[in-house]
Amino acid sequence: YLEDIRLVTDVNTIASDILSKVSADVGRPVLGILGMDCLRHYCIQFDFEAGKMRFLDSGRVEPTRLGKAFPLTFSSQGNDYVEWIRPYIHCSHLIGEGEIDLLIDTGHSDDGALEPGILRREVQARTLRPVPDPNDANEPRGACLAECVWSGEYYRDLVLANGRNTKESDDGENSLGLRFLVRHLVTLDFPHRMMYLKKTRTGPLVDKRRLAETKTALFT
Repeated sequence: YLEDIRLVTDVNTIASDILSKVSADVGRPVLGILGMDCLRHYCIQFDFEAGKMRFLDSGRVEPTRLGKAFPLTFSSQGNDYVEWIRPYIHCSHLIGEGEIDLLIDTGHSDDGALEPGILRREVQARTLRPVPDPNDANEPRGACLAECVWSGEYYRDLVLANGRNTKESDDGENSLGLRFLVRHLVTLDFPHRMMYLKKTRTGPLVDKRRLAETKTALFT
């Protein structure tokens, strides 16, 4: 249930103490996670400016009001025991080169991730400013991008992670993360396999509460 609304789910749920660490990291209690086994049945809209998540009627949405449309595909890659679990769009990554499959990762706090080979190449070309990894002097943990044009829209102040995978046979992952998605009104119409992005800001969304707490800690 989400409050008094009964949600469609799969047959299994996972119980774990990982949420105690998540709660500590974000400074507020996190009681659960809604995964794709549930969300794939719904049309969901994230209005970050209003701080709201909406469950919409998939049959009554008006695509022309929701921004640019991106067809979604689903893959269980990297999940041996689950099918149809991870949503992707086919588009260029944030440095704008070619078209690839981009994972839509609302659980990733950066703007996105690049495969290690792409990240290294762009750092060497000075397209990206590297963020050093204290545990690996040979490969950056991520990189910063001052500005870019993606899918015809201008963005600034982006942070990209190293999308390396722990599996040696995997080249890594390219993705769009939450820091990028919050620059939009995001509508994920999973029943019709479509994502809509309506840009609302050029730069990242600032958490004003945490910024105020940081300033208080620094100057008192």
